[in-house]
Amino acid sequence: MSTPSDKSSQALTVKSTQPPKDSASSPRRSSKQYTEAIGKLFAINHLITESEERSLELRTQQREQKERETQQVNLEKILKIAYDVSTDDSANMPDPDWLAHFMFIAKNIYSANMQALWGRVLKKEVIAPGSFSIKALNTLKNMTKKDAHAFQHACSLSCSFGTDQGRKLLTGAINQKMSLFVIPRREQSKLTLGQYQLPYHELLSLIELGIIHASELESGTISQHQALPLNYQNHHFKVLANSKISALTYYRFTPTGNELAHLLPVSKYESYQTDLIHLLSQYFIIESS
Repeated sequence: MSTPSDKSSQALTVKSTQPPKDSASSPRRSSKQYTEAIGKLFAINHLITESEERSLELRTQQREQKERETQQVNLEKILKIAYDVSTDDSANMPDPDWLAHFMFIAKNIYSANMQALWGRVLKKEVIAPGSFSIKALNTLKNMTKKDAHAFQHACSLSCSFGTDQGRKLLTGAINQKMSLFVIPRREQSKLTLGQYQLPYHELLSLIELGIIHASELESGTISQHQALPLNYQNHHFKVLANSKISALTYYRFTPTGNELAHLLPVSKYESYQTDLIHLLSQYFIIESS
């Protein structure tokens, strides 16, 4: 059975016509060969090859021309992705300043997976201008392929609860037992996100990108009398506390993180949902709704 990361990766993968590089059957290449290949790719290998005398001006023109051609190809691929995932639904032209900023960044997006993300950004912005802020575009620009996978995992673990629809990563529950004769005893159960393909160092990367707030938060006291709605990947639950002082712990997505989360399809992590419900059941009454 595929995991949410498998599904998300499939959704974001663009088919390539290029043969796979560095396969088991391919001869290994040295760092010198790779460095020479990089020089050729960016037209900066003059001092390595010295095969012909070309003026500095001509070499600069050739490098700039090659760069412009590659940027043109990048933009064409991203636009084609946006076109392929678009429908005949009503839409609008994005703000011209937003569009100019989008093009300025997107021309330097080379990875097929990241181009797929940028294509989806354009498609959603055409459908609903204002969906993605300039800040969200800048955050996406700084996101590596590894960061994108971590973000996919975070989204597959995220939920919302209460009246706030912002995404959160639930990490545990707290219960404080009161007594007239004994000092209140605080019990806490935790989920380790690393068990569900989101290790702490990847969480830190998302925090540094400004996608998730740095501090783990604690909810207010959850009522014993009024059910708290909880939504995990379109699965809806109602939560009632077993005692007077019970709360949830969580990491909260930033506004930018919530904007970018709309790029990804709904994808739940079965084992996380099972473990989360089991943990919450220790302190709360859980009902499906």
